[in-house]
Formats: sequence, structure tokens, C-alpha cells
Amino acid sequence: MYAPSGTAKRTERERFFNAELSVLFSEYTNPILMGGDLICILQPVDSTGSFTTSNALAEIVRGIRLTDVWDQDPCHPTYTHYSATGASRIDRIYFSRADKDRKTGIKIMPTAFTHHHAVVLRLSIPAPEKRRRRGRWKMEPDILQESTFKAKFQAE
Repeated sequence: MYAPSGTAKRTERERFFNAELSVLFSEYTNPILMGGDLICILQPVDSTGSFTTSNALAEIVRGIRLTDVWDQDPCHPTYTHYSATGASRIDRIYFSRADKDRKTGIKIMPTAFTHHHAVVLRLSIPAPEKRRRRGRWKMEPDILQESTFKAKFQAE
């Protein structure tokens, strides 16, 4: 997703999280994977200098039990967006807490032609179970008329 950007659009961004996202996620159950350029942060460690937070996004993350899949090291923070005034991790991926063990890897890497870095998430997705039905035996009805078959069938 791409949230409305800019300081002037803070109210529009909160409405986007409150109205559009909450309605979208009200129809879904776990697992939920949500990511994108969220234009805001939820924790001060995710930014240098000034930053914008979102109470609405924080409530959605808490309400539908999502977890940030990036394990931020407070001693060596990593950011996804760089500007002349600082850096922040506004590009994030959230996943259902119950399914967080499916994460097999994550990295932030530079990307060409943008001032954002890419967030690459690797997940373990189980193969769909194949349902096996009980076998069905089908026989041509004409074979029942043959006397040789009748005798062998009765013997079995």
C-alpha cells in the first residue's frame, strides 16, 4: 500500500488508515500480510530527527494483531527512506503474529531510481494439502454376463 504523503496530508493519511484499511481488514482473517510505503513510523527508533506517527495505524496493527517483521537493532538502526533532513523506516511489512514463525529472512537493500530502499521478505509457505478420496472401483457391467468371470469372482 501507499499511504497519502506529506505533512499537509496527515489528516488524509489518518482517514486512510481509519476508514479504508479498517474496512479492508474487517473482512479478512489470519494470515494477513500488509506492507508498503506507510509515510509514518510507530516508534522513535525508526527515524532520525523529526518524524510523523500515526495513532490510527498503531491501532490497526494492535487491533488485528500484526507484528513488524523487521527486527530493528537499536544500536545499529536501518532505514528505508533517506532525505536531506534525515532517515526513517517508513517502508515496512507487517504479518499476523500467529504466523510470524513463517519468516525465513528479511533484508533492506538499495533500489535504483528512488530515494527508498526495498524491503525483501522471505516466507515459508506450506504446500496445499492434497485431499485423497477413497478409491472407487469401477467395472464394466457387460463383464458380469461372462460365465468365466462369474466363476472366478465367486471363487474370490
